Amino acid sequence: MFLLLKVRGDAVDKELNLRCTGASCSILFYAAWCPFSSKFRPIFEALSTMFPQIHHFAVEESSATPSLFSRYGVRGFPAILLANETTMVRYRGTKDLKSLLQFYQETTGLDPITYIDVDQQESAGSLGSAMPGGRSLRKMAEDEPFVFLGALFIIMKVAAHFIPTVISQLRAFLIVRVQNLNLRIRRGSSQLTERALTVLDVKRLWSKLRLSSKTRDLSKGASNARAWASSFASVSLGEPSSLRHA
Repeated sequence: MFLLLKVRGDAVDKELNLRCTGASCSILFYAAWCPFSSKFRPIFEALSTMFPQIHHFAVEESSATPSLFSRYGVRGFPAILLANETTMVRYRGTKDLKSLLQFYQETTGLDPITYIDVDQQESAGSLGSAMPGGRSLRKMAEDEPFVFLGALFIIMKVAAHFIPTVISQLRAFLIVRVQNLNLRIRRGSSQLTERALTVLDVKRLWSKLRLSSKTRDLSKGASNARAWASSFASVSLGEPSSLRHA
């Protein structure tokens, strides 16, 4: 018969290698500050009594390093893992005694040697996880208001640290966009101005051509008029001479 054993984080690997040879082990990762961990401890102790053929270890969060939790896939508290010589399975269901009994039986193939009274299960209540989300936050606010306020304060501090950076990045982005828009507007205005000047130049050229044409016509007309006047004068001056000879 195996009893519940408290293990420090740095001794978990050693204990598993020593005690899981030819047997199954159940590991509870919990946190002293977590209200869900406190409520779950009686259930885990009941499991150790119902399944004495399984080694039960309890590892408190402050005695372990983050690398240990990462290696065992622990993302919140409480967390349970069943392990043997070849496999390790993490429990992901609801943390009530009935669901855990089914998990133990399906994973290890063992049956409990005794059953705990249902009142002990109900005394633990409905358990969640210490990680933020949904019902767990409401339960934390109800059961541990100071813990909830502390977590809220930390979230607000983190938000206050990152919000100015986000605003600064957004402001820089908007400035660049406005500058690009102004540049496009200036380019468009410059192109319109160039087109307008081109149209004016064409009109001026056309006016000059028309004026030049009119000037040539007037000069030609004046030349024709002088030639006609000269011819007329010659004819007029020649007539008396012929009369005198007659």
